[in-house]
Amino acid sequence: MPASGPEAPNTSRQRLEARESTILDAAEQVFTRAGFDGAKVATIAQTAAVAEGTVYLYYRNKQDLLAGVVGRFLGTSNVGGGGSHHLRGQRRDATRTVGALPPQLNTATI
Repeated sequence: MPASGPEAPNTSRQRLEARESTILDAAEQVFTRAGFDGAKVATIAQTAAVAEGTVYLYYRNKQDLLAGVVGRFLGTSNVGGGGSHHLRGQRRDATRTVGALPPQLNTATI
């Protein structure tokens, strides 16, 4: 039975945003523990308690996930505040930021 009460998301949008936030939380944990190169999308999915395919519904690839984590850290992601169109734009900006990092940068130390 689904959760109910004041803490439970009650609209489709709220559920989608809650799941995206859960995936970002899991990605942050896995990237922190394993670094970018050592992280696996399957591990992120397992940590978020979702199917691996579900992660790909929200993020194209591991770099897109990292951009989401970085964007949220920098305050550019607005989960729950601007809808998925806004999030895609913010994620694209964060992806550009991550893409501009020098290749020798070890993301495990970020």
